[in-house]
Amino acid sequence: MKKNFGNILLLLPIIFFSYYFFMKRQENNNFNPSLNENLKSKLYTKENLYDYLNGGADKIIEKGFIYLKVWEGLNFAIELYCFNSKSGSNFMFEKYSKKEKKTFKNYFYEILEDQGIAVAGKYLLKINTYKRDKNFIEMQIKNFLEWADENKI
Repeated sequence: MKKNFGNILLLLPIIFFSYYFFMKRQENNNFNPSLNENLKSKLYTKENLYDYLNGGADKIIEKGFIYLKVWEGLNFAIELYCFNSKSGSNFMFEKYSKKEKKTFKNYFYEILEDQGIAVAGKYLLKINTYKRDKNFIEMQIKNFLEWADENKI
């Protein structure tokens, strides 16, 4: 019995380190937009996606949709879609892209006057502004792509 207890004590630092490392990795793996306003995100899943999207929710769910986080301000909406694979996010990118895509490392993005879109792995970021704020869009796209690159997404 004493021998087993001693082995358990030896494992505690490993368990603690593993848990700590995992939690830190999870913290770094959550994208948050660069905002001057302190906005909370709204989370949509398969069960309530229809509350946010009037049309197209069925097709998005069919493509492996997991969740959507939305940040809304007075003059913008930022949407972060997560899919179970790259094919879902690539489908969304092709759906919303105006065919003027650019690349940053292995990621694709597009910036127009009033909207931006970027894809990184299983994530897709979509930005709509109501005041045609191209600088705001560029900042959010840059932030998203740097986050994706740092987290090897």
